[in-house]
Amino acid sequence: MIAVHVSNQHMELASIISAVGAAEGLIAYVKEDDQANQPLRDYRLNAQVVVLAKSVIDLGDLPSRRGWQRLEPVNGIAAWTDDYSDVLRAILRKKLGSLN
Repeated sequence: MIAVHVSNQHMELASIISAVGAAEGLIAYVKEDDQANQPLRDYRLNAQVVVLAKSVIDLGDLPSRRGWQRLEPVNGIAAWTDDYSDVLRAILRKKLGSLN
């Protein structure tokens, strides 16, 4: 299993990690904190984490725990590589919502 912390105030990164995983034959699950997001009070922002694995069996009971959801690759969002990234679309997806 690979765990990736994808929290970012300016870019939507979970779908990119899902695309990278799919390109390598991995499945992805995502979880975001469900606690109130009050950074001025508790000095932290909610975290978002994606885990990748060869199969659901490799994740143990994680998929059945509260808050974990299967993350399917999104058509039109390609895996980032050393030669390709689309930072602008990642920013627009975060700021405007779903945008392929």
